[in-house]
Amino acid sequence: MLFVAGIPGASMASLAAVLSSSRTEPIDTITRMLAAAPHRGTTHEVIVRGRCVAGVARDDDDGHTGTAADGALAVAFSGRLDNLPDVAAAVRAAGAGDQIHTPAEVVLAAWRLWGKATAGRLRGSFSVIVTDGSRVWAFRDHFGNALLFFHEGPREFYAATEVKQVIAGAQIAREPDMEALERYFLVGKLSDRSASWFKGVRRVLIASMLVADERGVTSDPYWDPAPIIETIRPGADELAADFERLMSQAIERTLDGRTVISLSGGLDSATLAAFAAPIHLARANAPIAALSAVYPAWPTVDEGEYIRLITDALGIELHTYEPTANPFQGLREWAERLDGPVPRLIAIHEVAEYYQQARALGFRTILSGDFAESLNDSRAYLTHHLLHRGRLSAAARHLRSRRAGGASRGALVREAVAAVTPGFLERAYHRRTLRILQLMDWMDERVVKAMMAAEQAESWIPAGDRWRVSQLAPLGAIGVGYEAVETCQAYCGVRRREPWSDVDLFEHILSLPAETRFVTEDPRAKALLRRLLRGRLPDGIVNRVEKPRFGDYYTARVDYDVLRKWLVNPEHPIRGVRYDVVADHLERKDLSMRGFMWVRDLAAVHAFLSLW
Repeated sequence: MLFVAGIPGASMASLAAVLSSSRTEPIDTITRMLAAAPHRGTTHEVIVRGRCVAGVARDDDDGHTGTAADGALAVAFSGRLDNLPDVAAAVRAAGAGDQIHTPAEVVLAAWRLWGKATAGRLRGSFSVIVTDGSRVWAFRDHFGNALLFFHEGPREFYAATEVKQVIAGAQIAREPDMEALERYFLVGKLSDRSASWFKGVRRVLIASMLVADERGVTSDPYWDPAPIIETIRPGADELAADFERLMSQAIERTLDGRTVISLSGGLDSATLAAFAAPIHLARANAPIAALSAVYPAWPTVDEGEYIRLITDALGIELHTYEPTANPFQGLREWAERLDGPVPRLIAIHEVAEYYQQARALGFRTILSGDFAESLNDSRAYLTHHLLHRGRLSAAARHLRSRRAGGASRGALVREAVAAVTPGFLERAYHRRTLRILQLMDWMDERVVKAMMAAEQAESWIPAGDRWRVSQLAPLGAIGVGYEAVETCQAYCGVRRREPWSDVDLFEHILSLPAETRFVTEDPRAKALLRRLLRGRLPDGIVNRVEKPRFGDYYTARVDYDVLRKWLVNPEHPIRGVRYDVVADHLERKDLSMRGFMWVRDLAAVHAFLSLW
């Protein structure tokens, strides 16, 4: 059963599904859910199988998002399937599907062949619903670039791209989760990674398969990259060839003819430019474009000189603009759009301004260098790792290079001692000397320390395992920040792609030995990437080590009037915050850079709570 109605909307799409224990067909419910997020498209497709109704909302020119059905099985697909030709070819070779073309059709045919293992074989940015009429399987891409939330009721299951869509379908109270807000603000983590900002609504975890049936909801990982860490030892030539092949593949998967590179003067985005420029030129017989924010009035921030060095060398068409967005205005409006407070470290107004600039220039896909930092420079606990695995010469090279790079002898000794200190002694020490490094004077030390102590006890990791765990930390950290940025894209009508998070590229880099990946004899950040990019980029970019300093720029833009509006005598106080001290700082206008970041986050929380 298929229903199509609507007018062209945004370039981002959504999906929704309802599984009911009754035999009714709640088509009106699905329509209500899809309509709750009109910024994701107003052309609807709805399909019914047994006790499940699923649907998608998309723009008229979106040829990727859609539904498919064959016998008892049905699929709703939203997003981009980057390796569609490869999956389709594998399915056809197995004789499981001949007439398959769209992503939904390919996923359906693959599911008949591989079942739940299908999820791990897909690449891209997507969310998927599969149903046989009595069960629902729900999953999204490995890195959670697409969103998927759900509500489990006593007789029904609801899933959708955005929280507001789930609430519209389940018709539950729109009630904020104060415990989640307090813990995230004070500790920086959610107690439950599946929690949303609303009671009764949870997120489908990344790289996990959620199954809903009459017995309830279960969730299990479909991808765990931990076993591949340090499993290969390529030579120098093989290493360069593998990187060339996999980065080229990651770029090719994301180019769509209306692509622009989000270019700074750093190595991460410059790498994308170095690979994308020749590929785009060969495909389109035209140079690829880059869009960059420049700050001529702020020399410590502006990277215009380095950006032009990159674009001139690679023949890239450069567009620039000077940001004007006020990071304090519209916090309440964005909270309503995002179904939650603007997350920490996300300058949503600047993000939106960038997306709107790209859209106005005619671009729809933005290549971002995000994610590269954690992949190429996550050297925390490297000494621990090398010592615990008996790679003493590599550990010695690493420590010597750190010393040559300016680290103090005392700091290196403490690092080496910490690596071999028995766990029970280390835990006892931390229990007795628990300190909150970022405790501000307006935080209730007792409340925050209690939360931090509980967090430390829950997340304790033996010293010898910390490096390996840290390599996978980006997967655990992906959550509210990604969700906010993805929703912002939907409102602005663009799609951000991150080639550095391509699964095949990520797995390859993760599988390299630590000594190779971090070049233990070189103290510079991203030393391996510098070697691999030598000759592809100007030496001025490859050798650059300094980074822009945004402190003065942001502190000069603090809007104390807006902060006072949200933080003086708030209606819904957050436990652990001394608002009288906050008010004194706002009156004196003496916030430091770190204080500004904390207070802005607190204002974002209260802007969200003002919706009630």
